[in-house]
Amino acid sequence: MDRDKKPEGEPEGFEGLVERVSSGTLTPAWKNGKAGHFKDVENDYRYRFLETDLHCMAYKEEAEQPHKLPVIICGFCAYLIKNWGKDTSTIYNGYLDMRLGEYREQHLNDTDVPFRNLEKEFYSYHRTEEEELFNKSQGLFEYLSYNEGDRIRSYAANYFRYVETRMPDKVKNAGEAQKQEANHPPCFSRNFTATQTEQLFSGLKEGGFISTGTPYSHFYHVFGGTPVPEDEKPFRPLQWTGTVKELHYFISRHFPRETNQWLKTVHYFTKDNKPINKKSLGTAMDKYDNPPESSAAIDRLLS
Repeated sequence: MDRDKKPEGEPEGFEGLVERVSSGTLTPAWKNGKAGHFKDVENDYRYRFLETDLHCMAYKEEAEQPHKLPVIICGFCAYLIKNWGKDTSTIYNGYLDMRLGEYREQHLNDTDVPFRNLEKEFYSYHRTEEEELFNKSQGLFEYLSYNEGDRIRSYAANYFRYVETRMPDKVKNAGEAQKQEANHPPCFSRNFTATQTEQLFSGLKEGGFISTGTPYSHFYHVFGGTPVPEDEKPFRPLQWTGTVKELHYFISRHFPRETNQWLKTVHYFTKDNKPINKKSLGTAMDKYDNPPESSAAIDRLLS
């Protein structure tokens, strides 16, 4: 869609709706024809829409348990809307510093924290995570005018640019090195037939070990060494939804002689949208540990 041109057929009179989202205003005037208001129900920068009848006289039944309603706005978009009207630098700085502070707080009591660079870790995953949260906020745009939606998209795009300017030099340099290797990154070297790769892919999804939304082309890039198609770039690490112990067992079981097996694993997998610590992964099990309860299912992935 040409973003410099208003879509044909969009009704007039839908400006000023972002302010209504921010203030929680109850209104029947949303662009998609719904009536109700937005609310950050749990005060955690996740907005839900509490729908009413078209006269705003009574809430619909689902709104009686608002914490169970789907999240419409999250991440940077939610922070932007809650701080709508403040100057841009204040918004960008405030959100980035808040997220960095949260990351430091989450890992404050980790036993290995004296040997880690938490700021570097944070910047290594923050942009990818925020892009995913922005994608989850796409439902917002059906409530707003095209012009307001386009302004929010511009804020988000420029926030991602701003994050790059705040990155420590070591992280920037690492990012440049990754870009240079993008066409030929180290992949797992075990040879699979096409049938085996499909079996592994479906088995990991059905077993709840990788995200159900994992693109097959990205999976095949990791375990088949094929380039990611242009229309499915950029490549993003596979989201491991099992435990770290299960990931350790999966790699040990099916890639026992893989060179740099843990380095490759943390390169190609993340957990909870965050990098996996290579040392923690490599020591998640030793020869005296019992296999995870899911070991039989993992064994059958390539039976």
